[in-house]
Amino acid sequence: MLEILERTQAAYGYLPVAALKRISQKTGAWYAMIYGTATYYGHLRFEPAADTHQAAAVDRNRPPEASYVAALGASLAGVPRGAPPAA
Repeated sequence: MLEILERTQAAYGYLPVAALKRISQKTGAWYAMIYGTATYYGHLRFEPAADTHQAAAVDRNRPPEASYVAALGASLAGVPRGAPPAA
């Protein structure tokens, strides 16, 4: 079973639910058994790998942490959003 799951992941990059159901139909093994086997092995995954290029772009466009801290402090102090800082 492990070899089938590894080959499926090699073909798709992950284990789609439809592929697991097809494996169940073709092998006669219960879907729960196949899913349980796949979850046992840490190198098998059920979602496509994250797009690192997109993550890097999001990180580049993220405001600096100081702006989040300042906004949180203002919010906790009851200052309305966009109001000028108190002198």
